[in-house]
Amino acid sequence: MNFRFELTFPDDPQFSCGIVLGEKQDFLDFHNKIVELLEFDKSSIDSFFILDEFGDRVKEISLMDMSFADESEKIYVMENTFIAEIVEKNRFKNFQYVFDIFNDRYLDITYLGEYKGNNLGKYPFCLGVEGKFPKQSDIEADISGDYKSKRVKKAHNDDYTFLDEFGDNCDAARSNYDSSDDDFENGNFEDIDNYLDTM
Repeated sequence: MNFRFELTFPDDPQFSCGIVLGEKQDFLDFHNKIVELLEFDKSSIDSFFILDEFGDRVKEISLMDMSFADESEKIYVMENTFIAEIVEKNRFKNFQYVFDIFNDRYLDITYLGEYKGNNLGKYPFCLGVEGKFPKQSDIEADISGDYKSKRVKKAHNDDYTFLDEFGDNCDAARSNYDSSDDDFENGNFEDIDNYLDTM
């Protein structure tokens, strides 16, 4: 079975990309194809995140194992995590690929089902791309003028100052704060491994 995915970019609804991966490929193959296709810096530390049915991040699939030896929680690493293990076995269909970790900029990834076309066994491959390629950093995107991310737009808004976000009167920052962003870091998904196994 081969897997077909659609990649989209929240900051630019015009961008769309289709990628097909083979049944024996892992998330490192997926990562390498994205980096090659979008011409991203190969030295950057990127991650996939598994999303639950509500769109919340429940598990990270990291480029390398950065855990401590005494951690009991299972760590997902790209080169050891097969596409079929997550998609077919557990029926997860939605992911995020974070390519700018400092600004939390990412691609949305949706599993569209089995790919039944013939590509002579050369996987992964790109089905096609629409729109402009995302830039890998906010700074690069801002300079190029291709788009400005939501965070760049916020930073350039005259009504939203540094003090609003970091000063004593930070009501604006608090009103924009989304506590769900901290769910993964706070360990609220500590049972995700059991959840994955039951799917």
